[in-house]
Amino acid sequence: MKRRNKDGVSSLIMIAVAIVVVVIAAVVIIALARRARTTVNDTAATAFETIAEATNAIKNAYDNNTVTGSDVIAAINKYASATITVNVRTKMATADKAWAAAYADPGVANADHINESAMFSSTVTTNANGEVTAINFTQK
Repeated sequence: MKRRNKDGVSSLIMIAVAIVVVVIAAVVIIALARRARTTVNDTAATAFETIAEATNAIKNAYDNNTVTGSDVIAAINKYASATITVNVRTKMATADKAWAAAYADPGVANADHINESAMFSSTVTTNANGEVTAINFTQK
């Protein structure tokens, strides 16, 4: 009889220990999930702030301003990408040249050549979300 009681008590202790371990594991998992969610939210907020700052910097520098050819080349090299097109019309060109990658000087005789000392008027195009989609330059 005593043997059965010992077995019963041992079983209860084992069940209690198992329950405590499961509860501790659940608490740890919940805490890690909350920390991960906070980290993701913070990262997303930082990304949105960075995009907003870049948009403001582009608008301040190029929206309805006059800049030099050097500034145009710098804008191409810094911003031209799959999401932002830099459109340039020189006096020799009959249409805009859309740059989506770094500037490569085609040579002085080419209509797409940008004279670094020339003056250009600039505008910025945004989409419905206010994100910059294009920077436009026209030589004066």
